[in-house]
Amino acid sequence: MGDQELGFGTSAAAVTGQEPLSAEVRNRFDGSWGGGFEVVETLLDNDGRARVRIRRLSDGHVLPALFEPGDVLVAGLGGPPPPPQTDT
Repeated sequence: MGDQELGFGTSAAAVTGQEPLSAEVRNRFDGSWGGGFEVVETLLDNDGRARVRIRRLSDGHVLPALFEPGDVLVAGLGGPPPPPQTDT
């Protein structure tokens, strides 16, 4: 499955040079971690805070909510995804 640019921000493939990153996401209700997701894009919101766009692997649906980096664990990194790249 290839990467898809979703409007603005930096796609995971552009940051890492590879396919989207497999990830676990923190459940906002009980704090547990669930797998079966991938990082599609990292971006900055209107306040300049990093956010992560996630795709559910079971059905390919891109979730409408943006996640804080601390709520996403990237497989192989053991932590959040790389920050968005900005033009300097």
